[in-house]
Amino acid sequence: MKRKEWLGIGAGLLIFLLWTMWVMNGKSITFDTEVYNLLQMLPSQCEILFRFITKFGNTLYVIIIAVLSLILFKRWGKFLCFNILLNFLLNNILKAIFQRQRPDFPHLVNAHGYSYPSGHAMIAVALYGFFIYFAYKKIQNTILRNSIIGVLSILMIMIPISRIYLGVHYTSDVIAGVMVSTLYLYVFIHYVKKYL
Repeated sequence: MKRKEWLGIGAGLLIFLLWTMWVMNGKSITFDTEVYNLLQMLPSQCEILFRFITKFGNTLYVIIIAVLSLILFKRWGKFLCFNILLNFLLNNILKAIFQRQRPDFPHLVNAHGYSYPSGHAMIAVALYGFFIYFAYKKIQNTILRNSIIGVLSILMIMIPISRIYLGVHYTSDVIAGVMVSTLYLYVFIHYVKKYL
């Protein structure tokens, strides 16, 4: 990895640490509440959509995707599973360190464990971001490739937003999850791409 890339990763980690200090000092509560209230102004029909979208970050769905990937993509599937496992471990380590309780907003779906950073946000980036890389590298048809990347990009955005709307995560949890998982995925792809 080039020095410029390491500097970029270092800057990203610094931003994450500064963000975390801001959150852990209780400075984000107003921001978190305002974003949650803003999302609650969406039409009530959006609840059905967000309940559906959030499932694509649930453990069961992720396991199903991992198994299908192993069957369909062989080598890529193995690295996808390794990616999921590392991301899961990273999320649990960070949650154990920070031990932030979940928001007291009404929970529209079940959620367990600590809140920071959001596991759904992290897996959305790590899993679907890896699929975007796969599509970019392996699919030759431009229309098909761009369509798949577009759908996956929407999932990467909507899964984290769904966690805020459904009341199980603060916005700051979700942003932290996206930040740390983006850095993680960049490093992961850098070190495994020569084996793909």
